[in-house]
Amino acid sequence: MTALDLSVCFWNYDRTMPLYDGRVPIAGCVPRISILTPEQAFDRTFVTDEFDAGELSLSYHLSALARGDARYVAIPVFPSRSFRHSTIYIRSDCGINSPQDLVGKRLGVQDYDMTAAVVVRGFLRDDYGVSAEQIAWTIGDVESLWRTEISVRRVAGVEMSTIIGRTLDSMLTNGELDGVIALRPLPSFLKGTGKVVRLFGDWRRVEQEFFRRTGFFPIMHIVGIRATLVKRYPWLPQSLYSAFVEAKRLAIGELEQPQVPKVTLPWVSAEVQSTREVMGEDFWPYGVPANRKAIERFARYHVQEGLSDREIQMNELFPTGAGDGDVKDTPALAQGFLRSG
Repeated sequence: MTALDLSVCFWNYDRTMPLYDGRVPIAGCVPRISILTPEQAFDRTFVTDEFDAGELSLSYHLSALARGDARYVAIPVFPSRSFRHSTIYIRSDCGINSPQDLVGKRLGVQDYDMTAAVVVRGFLRDDYGVSAEQIAWTIGDVESLWRTEISVRRVAGVEMSTIIGRTLDSMLTNGELDGVIALRPLPSFLKGTGKVVRLFGDWRRVEQEFFRRTGFFPIMHIVGIRATLVKRYPWLPQSLYSAFVEAKRLAIGELEQPQVPKVTLPWVSAEVQSTREVMGEDFWPYGVPANRKAIERFARYHVQEGLSDREIQMNELFPTGAGDGDVKDTPALAQGFLRSG
């Protein structure tokens, strides 16, 4: 049997590019890889069901599982992870001096149910006693207009409104909002006038202390495979998982080389060591065992936020067994299947 033609999409992270440039093969497959921003990828997986495998929003996938209409089967590969304390921007003149001061304020966010927003509301609830119900939420485009309509999943007890034709950044500037959760630094913040600042000014220290205390490195995105393909080719999840693991290994190995910096930072290898001192040897783990607590915490957030009506269990989120333990000999596994096909 010939190798499986497989369409795949992900962003051009250092930890995925070895798949794109062919240094790491996907056993049993001939991949056709598209490099897409996460926003583009989500539109073309969750909406149009276009790719055989690719990068998925963890929050959106949990919602689909809870509804019973998930079209993709996830494997425990996490191309995007991020602490999100740095994403809360506030006006410096609206009386917000601590997270607790967000109570009664008006915050903007691109999508109420996006993974980053769920993580922010989760640590605000856990660490500072501030719940989503205590804030008025405005959903809209952050810094450039790209949507002509916005649909919102209403959550009981949470005040939400949508805005079309204006940006959240402009509303923050003119005082209609007190703060915005933004994945990228806001234009109003980058002006450096001091009128818009981060809630957590020393956000790196805060995030490192958060990790030391909780052990939680938030997962933003997972990798999913079309469910119909998993049913037809049961070896595929382990094959894809092993390829992503090897690609990440190569990427981190390149960051460790001080004589030939992989990225445009003079002390990148020292940064790797500094990160390990805080987070341990495998600071970006894949697989189920190393991520069980992180997944369970996020699943709890999702229920607390009213985005799922039940906590998704680990064997439901990752049902194939890929990543449950050590990486298996997937080339042999896949080739055995192909010969027997």
